[in-house]
Amino acid sequence: MKFDLTSILAHGYDYAKGLQFVVTGSEVGMLHNFLRLDEPKSPLYGRATVEIELSGLNEEQSKEFLEKGFAQIRLKVPDEMLESVHLRFDGIIGWLTYCGLKAMEKKKLDKKIIDEAAEKATRLVALELKNFLRLYKSNRYSVVMRNLAKGSTTWADLKRALESREGVTIGQSEITKLLSNLEDAGFVAKGNDGTYFIADPMVIEELELEQEAFN
Repeated sequence: MKFDLTSILAHGYDYAKGLQFVVTGSEVGMLHNFLRLDEPKSPLYGRATVEIELSGLNEEQSKEFLEKGFAQIRLKVPDEMLESVHLRFDGIIGWLTYCGLKAMEKKKLDKKIIDEAAEKATRLVALELKNFLRLYKSNRYSVVMRNLAKGSTTWADLKRALESREGVTIGQSEITKLLSNLEDAGFVAKGNDGTYFIADPMVIEELELEQEAFN
């Protein structure tokens, strides 16, 4: 059964004074598709909204974020461990928070805990990828993801990789659709130079693990 909560949100927006809704998620495109703010037929069309996008943190910001979190639980962590967390999770706030939670549970932070947090993160990513592939039912998404796991690349290179694998010509709209769906799901991002890449290091780790198992 399909549920549409936009009417409920619109009703609360119009009639519940002082009530605010916060809709969050890592899959930005999915959120936009869910809210349909730009569609005239959507119950939320024309409502005032504020969008806050949380990008990855640089090393200095990651350390500050972790230090403030650990200070709240009175846990002293060596500077080199904070740097290791940043490098492993590339400053992605969700994974930094998850690693911090594991450190809080163990009352310390060391390489073993970072590795354990990364292992569980890749399991979660694997489940998300599995659900995505089950939804779209096309091996082409796996091909695109495996190519991007090797490094950022262009739209044209991805098109050539798919065509080389299948031995057929694939329409431009199909390639664009594949990448758009992957972007909406948060698996792929597009750089300012027009190349595509996987922004989440945990996704790359999972794809590398899958490749090792396949070999």
